[in-house]
Amino acid sequence: MKRFAVILLLCLIGRLAATPSAAVTFPWKARFTKASSPELAAIHEQIHAAHSDALTAYRIQNQTWKEEDFTLEIESGMLYVEPPVGGIRAGAFFEGKAVFSFKPRSEGARGNLRVAFGRPTLERVAVDTAYLFSLRPDSPLTGWTSAQAVTSSPSKESVYIADKSAMRQLGLELTSVFLNREGPASNTTYVLLPMQEIRKSGSTEARVMYRMNPTAGLSIGFAVFGHQELTPVRPFKFMFHTLVSYSGSRPAKGVADVEQSSVKVVPAANALPASEEATVRMKLAEGVKAVRLMFTPWMEVSRIAGADGNPVQFLQWDEMKTQVEMDPSLLILLVEGATQPGGSAASITVSSTGRLFEPWGNLFLLTAEDGWYPRLHSHDDAHHELEMTIPKEMVGIGIGEKVLEEVVGQKKRVVFRTTQPNDGSIFYYGRYTKHEAAVAGVTVELYLDDKDIVEQKNARRVLGELTGALGFFSETLGPLDIKTLRAVSTPTLHARGFEGLILMGQMGRQTNAKVWADVSRAHEVAHQWFGNYVRIKYWPRDRWLLEALAEYMGMEFYRTSAGEGRALEAIKTQWFEPLTFGTMERKNLAGQKEELTGSTAMPLVAATQNVYTKGPMVLHMLRHQFRLQKDDASFFAMLRDFLQSYKYQPVSSDDFKAVAEKHLESDLDWFFRQWVTDGGIPVLVWHADWTAQGSGWVVNLQGRQEQRNYRLNVPVRLHLPSGKIETRDWSIDGESPSAVLETAEKPVDVTLNDDMAALVILKRMKAR
Repeated sequence: MKRFAVILLLCLIGRLAATPSAAVTFPWKARFTKASSPELAAIHEQIHAAHSDALTAYRIQNQTWKEEDFTLEIESGMLYVEPPVGGIRAGAFFEGKAVFSFKPRSEGARGNLRVAFGRPTLERVAVDTAYLFSLRPDSPLTGWTSAQAVTSSPSKESVYIADKSAMRQLGLELTSVFLNREGPASNTTYVLLPMQEIRKSGSTEARVMYRMNPTAGLSIGFAVFGHQELTPVRPFKFMFHTLVSYSGSRPAKGVADVEQSSVKVVPAANALPASEEATVRMKLAEGVKAVRLMFTPWMEVSRIAGADGNPVQFLQWDEMKTQVEMDPSLLILLVEGATQPGGSAASITVSSTGRLFEPWGNLFLLTAEDGWYPRLHSHDDAHHELEMTIPKEMVGIGIGEKVLEEVVGQKKRVVFRTTQPNDGSIFYYGRYTKHEAAVAGVTVELYLDDKDIVEQKNARRVLGELTGALGFFSETLGPLDIKTLRAVSTPTLHARGFEGLILMGQMGRQTNAKVWADVSRAHEVAHQWFGNYVRIKYWPRDRWLLEALAEYMGMEFYRTSAGEGRALEAIKTQWFEPLTFGTMERKNLAGQKEELTGSTAMPLVAATQNVYTKGPMVLHMLRHQFRLQKDDASFFAMLRDFLQSYKYQPVSSDDFKAVAEKHLESDLDWFFRQWVTDGGIPVLVWHADWTAQGSGWVVNLQGRQEQRNYRLNVPVRLHLPSGKIETRDWSIDGESPSAVLETAEKPVDVTLNDDMAALVILKRMKAR
């Protein structure tokens, strides 16, 4: 009878969802797979459906809802509370007169907001509606509804319906936190608000959302929804796009800790789909009933079993087989009934079939490189074991150590296992040839497409670059523990680094020296230290740290082979110019027109692409500080200490700062605040003149900082008639800096920042 009622409810829900409504401006056409749980689907739909005919109305005035850095102040209006779900009143729609404020304390969040809206805070923004979803035990939905209910219906019902359809774009997130409401998700709150300032002028679709979700990687965030021009690459009309997040300084509690995954894969063959069986062992947080597992987006799950072998309820979007970017997670109900104490172990086995690899010439393309392996929605480190069964003539390549390779009939079974926790896993297979060399106690294996003539012709050069980088980094940073480093050419454009494995993309095809390829290969080798020896603690806030360190060390290796002049030119073209050259006009989200220059660069903690440009430039400036206050060698001594102090541990920007301060014996708060957690690049207007004084000459430097003031150390070169160049340093701190330099000869010219040791846009004034 219970199952019949659920099926009847789902049929009714399906009919309602299919009914056209002009008010629903954010379509959500996704359905769950046939193997998904009808009971969980019914809960999901009850949370997300509009309940226009079942709202309970309350008149409210002079009420304030406070969350961390967020305030909703209601002067007067009506609160329409949705019917309880599982006895919990979680959702409500407000209409009336109110204002909201979002004042992030985090400098990184303020910097992101400044770029998006032209100001670091949003203060007392007027709104006339709001959708509220809260699982707080002291939720205002309880306190504000103590008065007598009144008979009323929303005058802006169409906005309420649109809000509900917008919330569906979160996929399984709301259902996941609802199931964990008695555990770590108990304080979860979402507030969805209209905002006319968002650029799509006059749009009723424009929304901003405050999110406080203790179980998500983006634990506290502020998102934008319902516009089409946030990025020039892809519209986000039907997706929430997080503008600011505190995921680093306020770490998520999480729902579980994945400790180990064991995956068995048989790629597709003879018209049969790929099959996958994964066993995931995890430790649950206190009160957790469900986990949201990111896993196999192109594969359809047929069954999930618990440790006892019995089936476990789950939800999976059917559209994942064709629309991988929608919501690639599985929602799995691990515990029914009473909640479990913290630290309880859970083990599940997920069986699935579908598309995993696509043929690509002699190789195979992994269709979901960042999503095929099991992980929670937050950033996780775990031990991974991978077993693949492939045709015997193929070569299988994975991360960690190869612990087994055997041929049985026409099939080959290969097993790889990590030696340390990793935040991901990877594997490729195809018809490869192996080229081998050894350096610093490590065997380097290079795998190239055996039918690609260009790759084979270039094998010696690429292998030499890999072994050279490995030897240089081992001497500079310390030896590795791994015995084998595999490098594989893959049918992708990007490159990646994992434990004992680097993916070169198609850089193995390169026949001529090109900066981007030479540096990129060394960059991926450097990830054996910065990415595997030390890992990121707060994702994505600290992504910049490991990417910037790998990029910087890649350029250092390039310097050893290409020479100082070519390395300096590479720093200029690869890092400096993308940040400081060129302008373009745009509107920010507040509708304000502005001209973008390099000086508007995003904060590094925003984890944008500038982690590969601004990130290494920041390290270049930090190294300059070491040169000024100590010496160049002390910078690399600091890096070695950093690696040893946090070996095989997750690290944060604060951890790196602490080690740098210890070695520099100096406070670096100003440096990291200015260059890491805040955005922007300084602009210095300057000029120089020189006059005779006694038997020598005096050079006078005058400057003015535009936009805002930075603290800088800019190298100065005095070019003398004899051909000699004297190098000084201009310490700048303030709006109108000046300096007086003495030299024995009359300068021919004075130049600034020739070696790119400062990230600054220079505008030289003509001599009077």
